[in-house]
Amino acid sequence: MGSNARFPDILNKVTVCAPSQSLPPVSSPADAESTIRAFGDGQRDDSFSPRCASPSSISSASSLSSSSVESGDNVGEIDPYLDVDADRGELKRDKTPQVSDGDGAGGPAGQRYTHFWLEDGNTVIRIKNVLYRLHRSRLRNQSVLFRRVLDTEQRTEQAGAVDYKGLIKAVNENGVLVYHLLKTTVSDFEALLAMDMNPSAFYFQTPSFFTIASILRVATDLEFIGYGDFTIQYFEERWSHHLSDVSEERIPHALEMAVLGRRYDVPRVLKRAFYEVLRTGGFALANVTQAESESTTLDTDDIYRLFAARENLTLAWVSATACVDPSFVCPEHEAGSSGPGDCPTTAAKCATWNEQVHAAGLFDRYMYDPICGLEALMDIDWEAEGWCEECIQMRVDAWTRMRTRLWTTLEMWLELPPQK
Repeated sequence: MGSNARFPDILNKVTVCAPSQSLPPVSSPADAESTIRAFGDGQRDDSFSPRCASPSSISSASSLSSSSVESGDNVGEIDPYLDVDADRGELKRDKTPQVSDGDGAGGPAGQRYTHFWLEDGNTVIRIKNVLYRLHRSRLRNQSVLFRRVLDTEQRTEQAGAVDYKGLIKAVNENGVLVYHLLKTTVSDFEALLAMDMNPSAFYFQTPSFFTIASILRVATDLEFIGYGDFTIQYFEERWSHHLSDVSEERIPHALEMAVLGRRYDVPRVLKRAFYEVLRTGGFALANVTQAESESTTLDTDDIYRLFAARENLTLAWVSATACVDPSFVCPEHEAGSSGPGDCPTTAAKCATWNEQVHAAGLFDRYMYDPICGLEALMDIDWEAEGWCEECIQMRVDAWTRMRTRLWTTLEMWLELPPQK
């Protein structure tokens, strides 16, 4: 496919979903004790357990929020988890947290979420109409950006106009200094708060892809370095770039991971994420809705790279499997001759090849997945078809070299940094 090839307009609008839905207010506090739902509500991949970090590697200090929250009466322990719908990326909770619109005694107006409006908190944060009161010391310890913001804070009227990198704006609201998060969503921020509340649970129970993606976004934007490192290491293990880790088992959310890796500089996940997209029919666009296409966009250049990479992969697969390679000559006898115990003739091998590769459907099944297709060729019992050991070994060696070459060259086709 040439570089001047034209593609449908939809390819310039390829998008994936990102969790951004705010929580609706409720009128009754009865549901407050189960504010944050455990990960089981979302679609989980139970085959993967995050071994990349231990609870102690995250933090054992006091959290931004509290493991139990008091609002008049003690509502007891809460389940410190958020999750999002695994199909659509929307925040999911069985029960909505208790909220209020202020206490009537001045201060900022807005919805105060019980579990993140701490009685002993001393720093107020706003995301649109949602308010949080958290521990100042914890914010300073965990976030480089908040440390700079809070250390330069001036508790005066003038502080109400300070804007930090377009991410945080300090505003004086009715005598209270409120820090507006300008580019952070409610669901993303609360995912990070939930992790900070009980980080050990992330080690023992697998979170959803969208939960970790939320934490990565807010940790990167607001410079929560420790949590950012955790999510990156989590994704790098999940989306390993090593050829030995590639299998026929598909990893869901490949398109979302490719977009996230590009936008938030996680280069070591990109090769595997893009390969998952490449070997999925339609580049995994079948489930992308118009609503999602307006939220998160895959770069147009990456679309062109995907087309070029798939073309090259397909050509390589066809060249390797269309017919028996005549350059392979059995060392046991001259081409065209056969004797007792020798390999079959070239014509006989071609008949076997057509049966094992084409008639059996292997050629079509791996058209977009030559990495696994070449391995499938190696798994065929050629010895049972009468081929000699030397003849088989020559082909296995050639297919192994081809797999390695294709996997390495993928970095060039997709313009990825070298993966080591």
